[in-house]
Amino acid sequence: MKLFLDTSVRRAACGSENGASREVFRPAAKCGWTLLTISYVVDEVHRNLPALRANATGEWARLRPA
Repeated sequence: MKLFLDTSVRRAACGSENGASREVFRPAAKCGWTLLTISYVVDEVHRNLPALRANATGEWARLRPA
């Protein structure tokens, strides 16, 4: 299954380890999901990272390849 993730889902996943947005990432590989986005979303998430918690940049680095 292919899932398109917009800015709000990706940003929320970086900002919270326990939220519903993060739960999209956890089972993705095991369930055979392909997580899709566009370069605009990637750029927008990157620009908004400073407004999130301190380790959001590290979380983004980990989640981005997915």
